[in-house]
Amino acid sequence: MNEYRYGSTAMIAKNVERFAAACLLAVCMLCRAAQAAPPLAENGSSQYEIVLPADAIPSERYAAEELQNFLKQISGAELPVVEESAASGGPAVHLGFTVKMQAAFTAEPLPAPGPEAFVMFAEPEAAVFFITGGRPRGTLYGVYAFLEDHLGCRWYAPGANRIPRMDTIPFPDIRMAQAPAFEYREPFFYHAFDADWAARNRVNGSTPKLTDRHGGKVTYSHFVHTFNELLPPAQYFDAHPEYYTHITDPNVKDKTQLCVTNPEVLDISKQRVMQWMDDAPHATIFSVSQNDNINYCLREGDAALEKEEGSPAGPLLHFVNAIADYIAEKHPGKFVDTLAYQYTETAPRTVRPRDNVIIRLCHMAPSCDTHPLDKCFWNAAYMKNLRAWTDISKHVYIWHYVTNFNHYLMPFPDIRAIARDIPTYHKYGVDGIFAQGSYQGHGGNFAELKAWLIAKLLWNPEADSRALIEDFFHGYYGPAAAPMLDYFHALHKTVQDPNAHAHLYTAPDKTFLPRETLVFADECFDKAEALASGDDALLARIRRDRLGLTYLKLVAPHLYGWTQADLKSGGSQDQQARIGRFAHDLETPSV
Repeated sequence: MNEYRYGSTAMIAKNVERFAAACLLAVCMLCRAAQAAPPLAENGSSQYEIVLPADAIPSERYAAEELQNFLKQISGAELPVVEESAASGGPAVHLGFTVKMQAAFTAEPLPAPGPEAFVMFAEPEAAVFFITGGRPRGTLYGVYAFLEDHLGCRWYAPGANRIPRMDTIPFPDIRMAQAPAFEYREPFFYHAFDADWAARNRVNGSTPKLTDRHGGKVTYSHFVHTFNELLPPAQYFDAHPEYYTHITDPNVKDKTQLCVTNPEVLDISKQRVMQWMDDAPHATIFSVSQNDNINYCLREGDAALEKEEGSPAGPLLHFVNAIADYIAEKHPGKFVDTLAYQYTETAPRTVRPRDNVIIRLCHMAPSCDTHPLDKCFWNAAYMKNLRAWTDISKHVYIWHYVTNFNHYLMPFPDIRAIARDIPTYHKYGVDGIFAQGSYQGHGGNFAELKAWLIAKLLWNPEADSRALIEDFFHGYYGPAAAPMLDYFHALHKTVQDPNAHAHLYTAPDKTFLPRETLVFADECFDKAEALASGDDALLARIRRDRLGLTYLKLVAPHLYGWTQADLKSGGSQDQQARIGRFAHDLETPSV
């Protein structure tokens, strides 16, 4: 079973600090004058071996494979992988809790790092480098951090990597420790479901196809909107309409909500969730959450408790708490997740979530996605709800929307706001973030950039987002980086206007993009395509991103100053050509 231990991020960070301090102390105590360690690799060969503990778990063995693979790509040198009992005793990279690594510590026992935290340190006089972390993912993440932060590897998107070439890799005389800022990290984009991309970018969400070799993941069972799974209307509605919202049209009985103060509804739900947990021992979180509509129950019991608590979240949370209490003894360490969404977004007056309940607060309209949460009056109500839920809850996750649901392709300048919002969530003590983007297929406005940037900031919200964005553009677009960056900056300049609001359902005809920006954008793409000439993969990336502009020309030509008369005269041929190119690019697999 994949292990995931929940706990205070601050406590994990404190443990990592103690852990790293002990490493430094041990290294200092062991230091003695000696010749410098040989390079990790030089001229296609290496004196080093990769050493694993005898009890290495699958993710630690995979960490060794990944380190071996990427070091070979970088330098041409292939380091052998051995268990410690077969190690030569010479220069080595130790992964995980080997005996030699443990001997570097003082006799005082120290807390192990969290399940994803890691440390790396060196003994130059012995030509030994250590990367070790908590289980199940810490050591693997430590290897990726070494490759990324110290050797310059990047995994921008599946099939879009940057692996540097180096004749010599110096001995890594590094001393550092890291732990993730958020325990749950899920950029929800189609391409981000790729398991290797997710692991290499230290993403642990439920949707990517992460296996034991990746260290598993945070696993949800019955992910969201589960009321109809708890009491399927097809099974219960006709005999027990009192279990559901009162409706007059039986044809929409699947569009109801449960009446959560009904004791029979509670009893059935308790048994159902217990069965879910029995059937999915690998899962950690089980969602007990309202359906995706606003038809909440107004029957007497629910209405009375709503009035008492000042919010429909009151009856819901009483219901969820009762289920959480029921499963707690048999399933310690498992969590019941519910939504603060639409009509339940406002926190209740008196009831508090149990310690084994996760509140997932959704950044739903009315809201603004193009301005930071704490800088836009459209987000004032949401910020009030965020403060309230984090004040009363031990575990708060966020469901944050990072796309335009109705128009995935439409230019949507929300990336600078996202870069500000993730640190804001961390400031308020949020434990995890689900960032819902364009998940139903490839593409979407800067989807690859968003997923990569979000992954980096969920690990470290203090990272320099501007530097990360520059890094992505130069690595992902190569020689076409300059005009693509010009387009990015021009797009985001349009929302410097404090009145330029947009949210997840903004229509193209309501867009704030001025004609001159769109004309400039086309010029940027013309330059980018010219610079990408001869590189089919790069040209496909640029044309995929350009689909957003073509889409606007098709669905909102007035933004370009075109009238119906223009389109009926000579402009109609241009429009037909655009439609043809748009269809061609949509159907081209590489795009």
